[in-house]
Amino acid sequence: MKSKHTREILTGIAVVIIALICVMPFLLIVMSSITDEQTLIVNGYSFFPEKYSLYAYRYILSGGGVQVLHGYLISIVVTTLGTLISLILTVLLAYPLSREDLPFRNVFAFLLFFTMLFNGGPHQEHAGGTAGSEPSDERILRHHDADILLIRHSALDH
Repeated sequence: MKSKHTREILTGIAVVIIALICVMPFLLIVMSSITDEQTLIVNGYSFFPEKYSLYAYRYILSGGGVQVLHGYLISIVVTTLGTLISLILTVLLAYPLSREDLPFRNVFAFLLFFTMLFNGGPHQEHAGGTAGSEPSDERILRHHDADILLIRHSALDH
């Protein structure tokens, strides 16, 4: 009886800690948005700023933030279109690859999985560190993912 009660208390504490970890960054963003700009420059980010200011909200609402709103519009459009195109292409490829009677199924699967082994472009070249340095967690994860993909690819051959 006591162990169940203790477990419930520990679970509750863990949920509260995880919730705080998730909410705190958003709270910090809100607090920094109502902090005076000079205070941010001098003191950095803080949950309890020395000087408050609503200048950023006045700027955006007074029409000066048209560029900000335009940037949000572009972000929303690019994200929506990218997600839709990616979803459509994924579905169009996934279903045929799931069919065992598809001609050249293993070739298509190999081409798909082979391209996943490499970086997304030149902007990611420096993410893994310099030559001769210790491997970063990202590089280790990338190799781990590649091993999983090769295992999945070999499973398609059977």
